[in-house]
This record gives sequence, structure tokens and C-alpha cells, in this order.
Amino acid sequence: MKPSSSLALSAAVLPLLAAPALALTLTNGTGDGNVSVEASEFGFLFGAVFDPVGEISAGNVVFQSYVAADRGGDIVDLDSELTESDFELVRQSASEAVTRFDLGDLRVTLTQTLADTSEGDQRVGSALTQQFAIENLSAEAARFDLYRYLDGELFLTDTPVGDGGGVIERDGRTILYQSDVPGAPGPDNVFLGIDAEGGTAPEQDRYRVSDDFFVNAPLGNEVQGDTDGDGIVDQAFDVKLTLRNEFAIAAGGSATYITSTMFGTGVPMTPVTPTPDPETPAPIPLPASALMLLGGLGALGATGRRRRG
Repeated sequence: MKPSSSLALSAAVLPLLAAPALALTLTNGTGDGNVSVEASEFGFLFGAVFDPVGEISAGNVVFQSYVAADRGGDIVDLDSELTESDFELVRQSASEAVTRFDLGDLRVTLTQTLADTSEGDQRVGSALTQQFAIENLSAEAARFDLYRYLDGELFLTDTPVGDGGGVIERDGRTILYQSDVPGAPGPDNVFLGIDAEGGTAPEQDRYRVSDDFFVNAPLGNEVQGDTDGDGIVDQAFDVKLTLRNEFAIAAGGSATYITSTMFGTGVPMTPVTPTPDPETPAPIPLPASALMLLGGLGALGATGRRRRG
């Protein structure tokens, strides 16, 4: 997509990828299929402990997960930098958190909701839905692309053989997934999946399943390691997922970006997007001293994150 005529607006979206400052814990209970997620106020995932259905023990399955944006045509990785944007914690419960923050002329309300995925009355997994409600407060149009990235750690068994994964088109959605073995997913395979809605889903350079995040390069709608063209990884490697959406928001207009993270076994299911509570209480402003403290914690978090070998 061509860069925005207002670079300030494109640059303003970039802190969505910045080092997280506040850890929000979300959980949907205990037992098979549950997840406990540590997320930031901007949607960065520190980690997610998932308990798959069956005999496999629970463990962390997320290494990196975040939303990024373009900057004048470039995708800039700000993972090690710290945003100084103020934010408001609107509300939080055991399974939902709502935050609000201003990024230049863009006002973002982020609702993060963790819910069960079920077959009949049995929970078979979980889904984290992150809904970004974006308002353009400027007198100019805002144009940018949003990218969803996921790098999982599916090392829940003693004999890892490398990641599998691929792409599924279902119910009008593009779902990318990472599994614990290559090839077609079986009923006992653990998987992570992502999708994204909002703006425009481009036909070209919409997604990539590969061994690296394709920063500043075309995605190519490619599944690396797919030897027979069926959209499934056949040769194991460290799988990473990238999914792109385009946005154009008129002056004074708004848009919604919704991305889901699916945790389960077998074949990824299409998540049902939860409806946020319409009764939003007054924001809880954080004092300057608290913002400084959280900023320091974010810097420590950025320093402490490691790279996988």
C-alpha cells in the first residue's frame, strides 16, 4: 500500500509494537483447553500458558505476538524501544481488559477478551480476541497497514520435531496457524492460529508463513516448506506467522481492527468475536508517578526478552 500523505499519522500507529509497560493477566479458568495470558495495554503478548485437551501438560506456547504498522511504507520493529504514550485502564475483569491511548491524532480503545472455544458443551480450546477501535481525530485522512505477527513455542512434549503450520480459508476468513508437527494437522496436534479483520484484506501480500517476520518485504501469500501447494508446511522449521490489513480512515472517521489468537488441538476453528460490554465506566487515569514506574518495568521487560536459537 502507498504511504500516507500524513506521515505523522502512520508513525503514530507504530507504538502498538513498542515494548509493553503494563502486564494484564487474563484467564478463562482451569482444566483442559484453558489459557492464562499476560498481555500489555497495547496488545503485546508476554506469554500464554495453554493446557491442551488430553494428556499433554500445560506450558507457555507464545514467544512473541504483537501488532505492528507501517511508517511511510516501511515496517519498523520497535520491540526494544519504549513508548511514552499515556494510557487509561478503562476496566479489567478475569477474562477481559479495556485500555485507551492516544497515538498522535489517532485514539485507540483496545478490548482484549479471552473466551472458550467449544464443540457442543465441551471446551476444546480458547481464543484471545483483541479489538482495536481507532478514531481519526485529525482533519486529514489516515492511511496505514496493520500487521499481525505471531511466533509460538510449541514445546509441550519431550520429543519436539519442529513446527508445522499453514493457511486455511474458512467462513470468509484467512487463518494462519502453527502446529507442533509438520504436515496435515491431526486430532492430537497442538496449534496456535491467528486471523485479522477490519479495513481491507488485500489480495496480494496478505500473509506469509515462514521462518522469519518479513519486515520491509512483500509477504507474497507464501507458505514456506509447502512442497505440494496445499497451503500446509511439509518440512519442519521454526514457523512464524504474518498477516496484513490495509486501512484508510477519513478525517473524523473511525475503523475497527479485530485480531484473534486461537489455542487448541486438531484443526483451527473459526473464533466467534465477542461483543464488548456497551456500558463502559469512566476511565481510571494513572498518575504521573505510576506511568513512570510502568515505563521502567517496560524497559526491564524489553531488556529481559530473549531470542530463540
